[in-house]
Amino acid sequence: MSGGGGDGPWPETPALVPCELVDFETTVWSPQPSVVLKLQIGQILQVDLEEEGEVRRVAVRADGDLVGSLVGTNVASVIRCLQEKVAFGAEVTAVEGGQVRVRVRPRA
Repeated sequence: MSGGGGDGPWPETPALVPCELVDFETTVWSPQPSVVLKLQIGQILQVDLEEEGEVRRVAVRADGDLVGSLVGTNVASVIRCLQEKVAFGAEVTAVEGGQVRVRVRPRA
């Protein structure tokens, strides 16, 4: 099967979107309840690539505290861009029932 789908959180075939054009909204995966309680709509969160052995994740942090991770078809582009030293931010667009929605795009 080809394309950017599948049942898991990672894309099967990553799309190579230019870093300056990466801009999407998504739900934060595995949100940390104690951190989520402190978030505010419009708050800009830090987006970092974290690697431990063969495990790689795109972490979202608020003031250094882990909020959760990004998953989905756009994450491959974010990983590539972070490896190219392009900084990203994730703007909090919604917090509902422990779930967090963010808009991810390069920092100006």
